[in-house]
Amino acid sequence: MNTKTDIQLFSREFRASVNQRLDELIDNASSNDALTEAIRYSLLAPGKRLRPLICLMSSHCLGGSLEQTLDPACAIEMIHTASLIVDDLPCMDDAKMRRSMPACHRCYGEATSILAALELLSLGYRVMSEAPGVDAERRVRLVQVLARAVGVNGLIGGQDLDLAALQKGDDSATNTDCVSRIHELKTSSLFIAAAESGATVAGLEGDQMIPIRQFAARLGLAYQTLDDLLDAQGSVRTTGKDVRKDLDKPTLVGVLGEDSAADYARNMIAAAMAALQPLGPGMEPLENLVISLIENSATTEQALT
Repeated sequence: MNTKTDIQLFSREFRASVNQRLDELIDNASSNDALTEAIRYSLLAPGKRLRPLICLMSSHCLGGSLEQTLDPACAIEMIHTASLIVDDLPCMDDAKMRRSMPACHRCYGEATSILAALELLSLGYRVMSEAPGVDAERRVRLVQVLARAVGVNGLIGGQDLDLAALQKGDDSATNTDCVSRIHELKTSSLFIAAAESGATVAGLEGDQMIPIRQFAARLGLAYQTLDDLLDAQGSVRTTGKDVRKDLDKPTLVGVLGEDSAADYARNMIAAAMAALQPLGPGMEPLENLVISLIENSATTEQALT
């Protein structure tokens, strides 16, 4: 699975598998029609499913079972979608568009959107804890990985820092270290969870995880920078979401300028690939997947998310 054609085929097939399984998991878990409609609207909206694909490919490259990894990959996507619903709320980023569609709260109201996010968060943990074919010890580790990614040292902490930088009007928006910290928590944390979940299913543990975590952390920083570049340079049609909303927010594009931010993203991608070297040549399909997805992000009319 090292050629560009192989990678594209993998992406299509397993994106379809993720979408189908997400559909099944929602139907099996929910009994509230109104709330389910809001959940389905957000979770099944068109997206690249990058985080689930990283989870699946990490497992595959390390000898794991794709069948056993599918539900953990779906759990990651549920958590990601929950975070998008919350981020889009008027009290947060106040976004109008997401994945080429009106944001959840604009269709279903703020209260229902919050409940949809909470249900997706809860369901994500449940799906991860019940992953078929994965032994009990590894399921516990998978839930721990997810909890670290979501909490104050992950998504929640990153969003809090992001909001604080705006509300206080401090110098965070011009401080590279502060901006990088926000991105590490708000973006890289879930990339790490995706890659680490796949590696956990494959049997890695302890210090064996260091290269995969470093890879995902650097990839997350690169991807967030590319997303910020799209916000500055793209349109609603090409990104599928609001643009020019991050101009006053702490981003590396604002700190470094567009050209230097692009250089930074390329350097982070190279560093991410270098981090995988200790794991051997078997990681090449994961490297090629990342390269393919990042290349396509600049040319396809799909949101990075």
